Amino acid sequence: MIRSVLLSLLLATAVFAQSNQTLVISDPFVLKPKPVTNPVVIALREPSVLDGGSVVVLSNTLTVTGTASSAGGVKRVDINGYVTAPTSRGEYTARIPLRNGPNRVTVNVETAANGSSAMSFTALCDTRAPVIEVLQPKGAGMRGIRKLVVDTTVLIARVSDDCMLNEVTVNGVPAQVGADSLITVQLSLRESPDTVRIAATDVGGHTSHWEMPMSLRPRSTSPDFLAGRTYGLVVGIDAYKGRWPRLKNAVNDARAVAQLLMSRFQFTRIDSLYNEQATRNNILAMIETVGRTLRPEDRLLIYYSGHGYKEPPYNKGYWVPADATDRSIGQYISNRDIQDYMAGMNPRHVLLIADACFAGDIFKGGALRYEFEENSNYYKRVAAVKSRKAMTSGGDEPVMDEGSPGHSIFAAYFIKTLSGMEKPYFSAWEVFERLRIAVANNSDQVPQFDAVKNTGDEGGEFLFVRR
Repeated sequence: MIRSVLLSLLLATAVFAQSNQTLVISDPFVLKPKPVTNPVVIALREPSVLDGGSVVVLSNTLTVTGTASSAGGVKRVDINGYVTAPTSRGEYTARIPLRNGPNRVTVNVETAANGSSAMSFTALCDTRAPVIEVLQPKGAGMRGIRKLVVDTTVLIARVSDDCMLNEVTVNGVPAQVGADSLITVQLSLRESPDTVRIAATDVGGHTSHWEMPMSLRPRSTSPDFLAGRTYGLVVGIDAYKGRWPRLKNAVNDARAVAQLLMSRFQFTRIDSLYNEQATRNNILAMIETVGRTLRPEDRLLIYYSGHGYKEPPYNKGYWVPADATDRSIGQYISNRDIQDYMAGMNPRHVLLIADACFAGDIFKGGALRYEFEENSNYYKRVAAVKSRKAMTSGGDEPVMDEGSPGHSIFAAYFIKTLSGMEKPYFSAWEVFERLRIAVANNSDQVPQFDAVKNTGDEGGEFLFVRR
């Protein structure tokens, strides 16, 4: 019996060997031939691009040429639905239409043996110049205006292109374009006209220009006790990574606050960090630099909108910067860090506004303050002495990222309250008193306002001064 089985295997091997087939034995009693494949080789001559790469095209059509070969022969080549028969040498050519922007181009080769293979690339069709739309200052986008007198030095413009932008500059300085196609730039305007120029160039080399003379509206005179400059630092983070979930409204809140402060109040300058810009090092460097640059008679407002966290073992509150990926205190900015910076700053008045979870942890014990009075003597007294105050969206607790269309519940009422203040100047305490009840009555969080302990507060107040 064993001999007969071995004899059968030997006979089968000999038969297949004569037919030049390779034997694959998957079962002691079953012999199968190994399939023979005919690989397809696809090469592009025009455009010059590798499989999966991209190429910029400056017209609405593209000529695709190349060669396709296979041991069994090539029957046809299909390029985005345009079928062409290859020559005897396997050469193919087709002219295909493109739409403005990215186009996926696929070269599909069908062999005579009904096999197929394909390669793809991206054609970036760029036939039009970028579009520049100025959103702020208001009136800058209207036709027929030769020069503009503005109340804000913040320029916001939407710069878009069908394909891809290469560079955007404002007055010759590169500007960063956000994911929403917006640029936000702090202009150095004077009361005499300065021409503001925007230039945008795309990857195809097309360039668009926009320009307009602008001048800053003369500021109204203020009492002597309001002398000095007012600066702002604004931080907003939505785009978190790692273990930190993305937020929806933090950047929109921060930008809206910055625009309101600069357009309606006497702020000399506002510096901002949004999303990936707001790393731990960048935030601390911005606070340290401005805190040391300002003079003793100046005022500083810091607005933070983003994640906050409280590490249970250490019982401390932290800001979470954009480059924090893990839940590690080494990647955070602690409230103690902020307190130390506030204590060492030069400006007489520093106001911290934090819309983040556990922001109220910065208050350690109650502090005393002057009783509010509605008269000029009160403002003169609180303007003359040092203040280190904080306003937070909640206490030592989580707070809402939403609550109002496009804004957190705290930011919505802060913007509404600040916009509705009609006096020429007023204190941060007055703003807090108006928004506190509205936030508390429409959410589960209660805003806090107090001096930051052990930072040098002497009972003064940060004063908002209208333009």
